[in-house]
Amino acid sequence: MTAHIFGNPNPLDSINKAFPAAKGIDPLQWAADVLSAKGLSASNNTVKAVKAVRDAEPSLDLNSAVYLVDRLK
Repeated sequence: MTAHIFGNPNPLDSINKAFPAAKGIDPLQWAADVLSAKGLSASNNTVKAVKAVRDAEPSLDLNSAVYLVDRLK
């Protein structure tokens, strides 16, 4: 098993574990809601947006949080 500095190379693996389909939560909408609640924009401050997403769901690795924030730009 190989360790990756930024987590799993496939961000959807971590996202699907954090938000299984059975929960009925749309990960992109969830991330948008987190940023909105913090008064952040994915476009204006990517680093703070990624941190806010990871703080809200610690099971997300860095690669997955970046993936979600990038999709909100």
